[in-house]
Amino acid sequence: MKDQRVSLSEDVIPNFNDICSELANITEGMSGREIEKMCSNVYASAVSKEEAQIDRAELETAAREYKSQSDEKAKIREYQLKRAMTI
Repeated sequence: MKDQRVSLSEDVIPNFNDICSELANITEGMSGREIEKMCSNVYASAVSKEEAQIDRAELETAAREYKSQSDEKAKIREYQLKRAMTI
């Protein structure tokens, strides 16, 4: 049976504080719910891999992708609000 433990890759552990700061900057303005979904998906992705590890690149890619989605949702909400106010 495959080991289901997920670990952080060697490039994450010594740079943990820097990575956390960078992720905080990237995800600025995202809701806690959005960040929780992002983290859950990063974890689920790692579990499904042969070597269940999370590396820095995966964290940064996920943060950028989810931030982009968050920004797009905010634009849609703003448009809908403006449209509703003109009706």
